[in-house]
Amino acid sequence: MSRRLSNAVLRLIAERSYAAGDLAKVEQEAALREAEVRAARKTLKAARAKVAKIDAEILALEPGLTPEAIAARRRTLRTHDAPHGAIVAALVAALKDAGPEGITTDALRDMLLDKFPMDQSTWKLRRQALTTVSQPLRVLAAKGAVARLPDEVAKSGRKVGRWAWIADD
Repeated sequence: MSRRLSNAVLRLIAERSYAAGDLAKVEQEAALREAEVRAARKTLKAARAKVAKIDAEILALEPGLTPEAIAARRRTLRTHDAPHGAIVAALVAALKDAGPEGITTDALRDMLLDKFPMDQSTWKLRRQALTTVSQPLRVLAAKGAVARLPDEVAKSGRKVGRWAWIADD
């Protein structure tokens, strides 16, 4: 006949079981964090090397300039892989093709999405895609190259901007 364990011992066995489970979970999380720290150190080393290389290039071109005095800026993540200036060039071409009747912001966005695929999986990413169109349009409008025509009303009931190219070529 086996000996029966007391409630106090059974409670300690249960506590030890939970504590061992917690320990295994924490060890797993610690291993993940250590991998993240190693990756961050690798990224940090590469970033420092890149800054040093750029500083050397600046000093080679302008010896009197102090690269350390250049303020750091946080990079805004790009939502597309288009080369620099390609978005604006595509917008200008679409605006010129549309003629004096203009083209809607939504149509410009759809055209850009066809040319330069962008992630549209979340509301925030869809908003960034629209900003990728609207921001250059505002800049072009401020320079007098495009004009905002009266808004259209979309099927959903919201107003949609309409733009026309007015600059002399």
